[in-house]
Amino acid sequence: MRLTFFVVWKSWASNRLRTTLTVLGVALGIAVVTAIHVLDHNTIQSRLQQRLVDYGRVDLELQPLDPTRSPEDVRRQLTGMSDFVSSVGLLHGGELGATVQASAPGQGSLPVSLYGLSPLPSRSFAFYNIADGADLTDLDSDRFVLVAQALAERLSLEVGDMLVLEPTLDSETRQCVDGEWVIVEEGAESAEAVDVEIKGIMSHHALARRRSGMVVVGSFATARRVAPQQSSYFQVNRVPGSNPDLFKQELRGDFHILDKRSAMLGEGADERAFRNGIKILGLLALVMGMLVVFQTLAQTLLERLRQIGLMRCLGASRRSVAAIFLADGLLLAVAGAILGVAAGIGLAYTMGRLQWTTLGLGKEILGFEVPPRPVLLAVGLGIFFTLAGSAFPLFKARNLPPLQVLQARGLGDSGYLLRGVNIFLFMLLVIVLPVAYLAMTPLLSEAGQETQYVFLQVVGIVLLSGGLLLVSPMIIKTGGRLLLGPMRRIWPLPAFLVEKALGRGPGRFAAAVCSLAVVLVALIALKHISYSLRAEVVQFSAKTLDDHVFFEGGPRRAADLARIQAIPGVQSVEFFEGEVDAGFLLRGLSVDALVADGGLLVDDPDSAFVYRSTRSLVVSKRWAELHWKQAGQDVAVLTGSGTQRYRVLVVSDDAGFFPDEKVWAVASPAWLRLDFCVEMASVERIALELTPNTETAAVRAQVGELFEHSWFKVGRDIEAYLLRDVTRDFFLFDVLLSMILVLVGAGMVNTMTIAALGRAREIGVLRALGMDDRHLRRSFLLEGLVVASLATVLAIAMGLPLGTLIVGGLNRVAGLEAPVTIPWIYVALVPVLALATGAIAAVLPGSRAVAIDPAQAVRYE
Repeated sequence: MRLTFFVVWKSWASNRLRTTLTVLGVALGIAVVTAIHVLDHNTIQSRLQQRLVDYGRVDLELQPLDPTRSPEDVRRQLTGMSDFVSSVGLLHGGELGATVQASAPGQGSLPVSLYGLSPLPSRSFAFYNIADGADLTDLDSDRFVLVAQALAERLSLEVGDMLVLEPTLDSETRQCVDGEWVIVEEGAESAEAVDVEIKGIMSHHALARRRSGMVVVGSFATARRVAPQQSSYFQVNRVPGSNPDLFKQELRGDFHILDKRSAMLGEGADERAFRNGIKILGLLALVMGMLVVFQTLAQTLLERLRQIGLMRCLGASRRSVAAIFLADGLLLAVAGAILGVAAGIGLAYTMGRLQWTTLGLGKEILGFEVPPRPVLLAVGLGIFFTLAGSAFPLFKARNLPPLQVLQARGLGDSGYLLRGVNIFLFMLLVIVLPVAYLAMTPLLSEAGQETQYVFLQVVGIVLLSGGLLLVSPMIIKTGGRLLLGPMRRIWPLPAFLVEKALGRGPGRFAAAVCSLAVVLVALIALKHISYSLRAEVVQFSAKTLDDHVFFEGGPRRAADLARIQAIPGVQSVEFFEGEVDAGFLLRGLSVDALVADGGLLVDDPDSAFVYRSTRSLVVSKRWAELHWKQAGQDVAVLTGSGTQRYRVLVVSDDAGFFPDEKVWAVASPAWLRLDFCVEMASVERIALELTPNTETAAVRAQVGELFEHSWFKVGRDIEAYLLRDVTRDFFLFDVLLSMILVLVGAGMVNTMTIAALGRAREIGVLRALGMDDRHLRRSFLLEGLVVASLATVLAIAMGLPLGTLIVGGLNRVAGLEAPVTIPWIYVALVPVLALATGAIAAVLPGSRAVAIDPAQAVRYE
């Protein structure tokens, strides 16, 4: 063992560059993956804290569309959906559910929010934490409760004290029934006071934060007895790995889904697309890092063949030799992993402080923690592939006779050791590593079938192109010779040397070309996405934002605002009469706005009649995509009168938009009044379409005389913000791609340097025969430019169809209509980046080669 570490140490000391670049390859690959997963974890946790600060960890809250169904029947249905549902709970209660009367004299009483849970304890949903006492269980009777810490301090309560929960006397439950608010009296008559005992005190967390901490939690039965007028909700956590969009689709036929309380942040179709893109870049970084390591270690073994022969001649066994080189690889991997994890955590922390998140830029990270599982898996993958890079060529060399090894002179005499290495590399980097990374990235593995299909198409193109070169490096040899043809007249000797190197090691050139090309392909593909999303914003703005202004204020009656239509420059007006949560954003828009000049239904009187006389919806295109609906299909909406069916009449973005998300629906205000009791004086939002070149300041002033608004936006300003938002969010992709490009450049430096050392004797002979430093440097520069030129051709050939494929897949997955837009600027930038990378990567190997002493090089063995 002492000999093993001595040889490893001498190897590191004698070739610091090889050691540094190998550690750097492992570290950079692991650092990018670690940074992405740590940043994503903290992004989602921060969003949960921001949105669900006074709630539990609930994926979905549901209400049955059929209110007559029993809780037992609903629970059976949900638990039967085992492919999607991991746990089901029931919550009853809400604000001012009861009044607490303390049993001790003089302690008084005060209103509280009462919540009843089933089953107990409610650990699956993390509604509370116990600070003192014990948690509730299903074995307890209904007489036990938990109180919030603030309530306990307010009334000087302790565990074991008795309380009286009394119904709130002035509480009433109202439901909208046929356009009128009706008081529901059945529940109020059955309300009763309950004597309870405090079993535990909750810390100031989740439910216990509500109503300034004036909260009591008990069993579902207890809450129903004290506050029967409050609503009940079924709560669901999904199975990890199940598709959330498909899950919601399965539920929509029977349930009203309360999306505002969803905890599945970052898992909407568009957010998942963005996060998946970032995590695929993590895979790319890991592949490039392992490619650098593998090529470095494989080439290094050839450089150290003589050392192997000497050790074998001195009596070292094959096992001892293997132990030395595997220990070398293991120590390099561990060193790189430690450095990579530290750098990745630091990078994630820095990105968080800069508000760079996996959901875009400008979102606050509230805390910072390191998830151990993805970090450990990234470290494991890095170590495994580093050892594989050491083991394969060593395995090939195990049966070589020591005399044959000693007689080998440089790289050319031993290149047969690398026969088959690119096939092995192809299997590891293109098949094994992506599968392993997929297993450590649940967001990718749980994507819907459509997403996975697009992902497989992308992988297929990369496999077909990159794999073909790795398995058949003779293609690179042929292409390189064609490129060197014109250079033979300009730089004959450098071109001859590069062609000779190309003939000796086409596999090394193929690996370099593939690694550089893949990064450039990723650049083209991602710029396809950002340019297409920007084009989608422009396309969407042409319908909904151009020459539009938006006001918010009120409320006022639509009839009182009719004079706005007479303001000079106003072409059309949309008065949004009410807004309700129907499981989606639903606003009221009169048929008059739809049949006015330029209106959506101006040439379709039949549809206008249907819109006015029946429960009908005009929905945005993205709403239709995300809800899987088409014109003519029905949508179940839960109202006070029961479930009502609204028919999707038209799918269009030409009516109903007000600055918010691109998912909306509008219906006739008459139906909103009938089903949701929207007040007559309900216009709070107005959208105006102006004639071209109208001065918005004058229109704003005249609207202000009729409608006192608190918010005003111009359509072109909203469009500019949306374009900036796309550009800003994709800046994170540019940062990650730049890091990967640096990693690829380091790999090229590494392999070219090691190849130069393997040709030390040849270089010494040429310099002894009179070749000057300028020609030697040019040979390395020409080698880098050949690699860059071939990578450019491959990148453009792969990137253009791949970008089209990805944009089409993004449209299907996220419900967009982004037109395929080729980023010609970046297509033109690809050869510039490639040639610059190749030229820079050639500087260090060329300098090392020039520094070789010809006299020593001629004697190099």
